[in-house]
Amino acid sequence: MFYLIGGTPRAGKTTIAKRLSGELGVPWISTDTIETVVSEYVPEDKYAELFPKGVVRKETNQSNDLMYSKYSADEIKTLYFRQAATLWDALVKFIECEFRYEHEYILEGYHIPPELVVQLQETYPIRSVFVGRENATEALEAILQSTQKGDWVITKTQNKETFPKIAQMLSVFSRDVRIEAEKRDLHYIDIGADFSKGVNQAVQFLKSEDGVRHTL
Repeated sequence: MFYLIGGTPRAGKTTIAKRLSGELGVPWISTDTIETVVSEYVPEDKYAELFPKGVVRKETNQSNDLMYSKYSADEIKTLYFRQAATLWDALVKFIECEFRYEHEYILEGYHIPPELVVQLQETYPIRSVFVGRENATEALEAILQSTQKGDWVITKTQNKETFPKIAQMLSVFSRDVRIEAEKRDLHYIDIGADFSKGVNQAVQFLKSEDGVRHTL
């Protein structure tokens, strides 16, 4: 079985993966790690096309303040989606190889879209869930309350006025993920204000038979 956890950044995907891994004894990996490996082998003349978010990050000196003052929430969300698509072939190949050796894995990351999950379900045993934070106010509160070490929102932001802009991006990102998941009859959970409750719902869903395919 392969457990896929997709959705917006900062919605608990890593927490869900770690928790599920501990309960099932199944290894997990972040698609961010796979992205880092893939990016090292991309020709320089193709990098801007395949990793547009990475290019913008470099252009704005890794600063959220600069990035979110220059680009709108919708524009940044689109950069995420375009960069995510670059990894699809690598994720398919990863699952293909692990399936061949009869290994189970948990994969989590924003690179996993509903479209790819449906494609994978045609060939492999897949359980999936998508998570988000569609309420911008709740997303902002989660940012302000963060104590996570190395949090990219906190470490790359100096101006507190940038936080609401990031929260708005997370909101529109979550909305689009929810729409695409529901369109394909896949399970979406809005983490909401009660983070622990949302994580628990996601873990329990992935452990249940319903996790194979969600029926509305």
